[in-house]
Amino acid sequence: MFDVHKAARSTIRAVHEYVPNKPPDSIMKEMGIEHFVDLATNENPYGISPLAYKAILRESKSSLNHYPESTCFELRKKLSEIHCLSPDCFIVDNGLDSIIRLIGLTFLDAGDEIIIGSSTFSAYETTAKIMGAKVNKIPLTEDYRLNIDLMISACNRNTKAIFICNPNNPTGTIITKSEFIKLMEKISPSILVISDEAFYEFSDSPDYPQTIPFLSEYPNLIILRSFSKTMGLAGLRIGYAISSEEIIRMMMRVREPFPVNRLAQVAAMATLDDKDFIQQTLEINRDSRVKMAKAMQLLRLKCIPGQTNFIFVDLGQPVEPIWNALFSKGIIVRRLDGMNLPTGIRICLGKQKDLQFALNGLAEILGMLAPLIFDL
Repeated sequence: MFDVHKAARSTIRAVHEYVPNKPPDSIMKEMGIEHFVDLATNENPYGISPLAYKAILRESKSSLNHYPESTCFELRKKLSEIHCLSPDCFIVDNGLDSIIRLIGLTFLDAGDEIIIGSSTFSAYETTAKIMGAKVNKIPLTEDYRLNIDLMISACNRNTKAIFICNPNNPTGTIITKSEFIKLMEKISPSILVISDEAFYEFSDSPDYPQTIPFLSEYPNLIILRSFSKTMGLAGLRIGYAISSEEIIRMMMRVREPFPVNRLAQVAAMATLDDKDFIQQTLEINRDSRVKMAKAMQLLRLKCIPGQTNFIFVDLGQPVEPIWNALFSKGIIVRRLDGMNLPTGIRICLGKQKDLQFALNGLAEILGMLAPLIFDL
């Protein structure tokens, strides 16, 4: 008899299957809830750029019978012009999850070690385990930030890579420019530093590090960027990495031939041209972030507004009862007890009417008056 557990690689047996949530509309329909808001997934609630929409329509009418351009040549050229780098410093793939997987396939061997925060994006750990590498999780600071000093001290001869999610998901906090420089200066130049900047556009802190200028100084640096958050292309799956030409060439060896579909490529290029759409998204997000932080203060909850399109809230009590109560009211937020934050939730900054609906439900569960924050 064939035993799939014996046949599978030992590293795969140690990895937990990713089980996506059931579509919210299906769940709510089963529960008889007609109106619900999904504030769990960090998507852009304002859709996609009108320019991207037009580009998708044009491409879908003319070219879907053809394979996509393998290396995303035109998009890489456009990115190179924006960032004043060679096109060969960019690699584009099917979302940042795929980019992170490419990094693992390219650089991680069994017995290697990666260093990550104790509460951060899960793809780093999953990729390391698939490759048979060890994962050293470093506790966050008291203010929910990645602890750069502890990460530096944790490095050893087996350390192959350090993953920095900046701003961090799920806490929304940042490491500063001085901390970034300290990290790069203190660790061995043989250790890769992956700066995952999926949310970087949302950061308006003067202390947030602009990492691209450091590429020439630190050849062990890989920067990750996404089209899913600010630009709203989560459903098309497209992200990219920026690094030295040598690192990019090595990653290209394990990349699939056609990982990025035609619609994603043209939509990404069009969105880069739509400065108005991007600016509007950032302005509304910033306004919502400030108002939600004020609302949490009125509800006497500890809140980290952060530098992203979500806020992190410490409920001060186990998350499950409140999460279940919110869910029963048609309010879906991300519970973080599975990410070493047993009292934490993450609330995406959706449309303002949806945020007020969520505030009303949360206040009722807490036995308090709902703060009327948004003018609807």
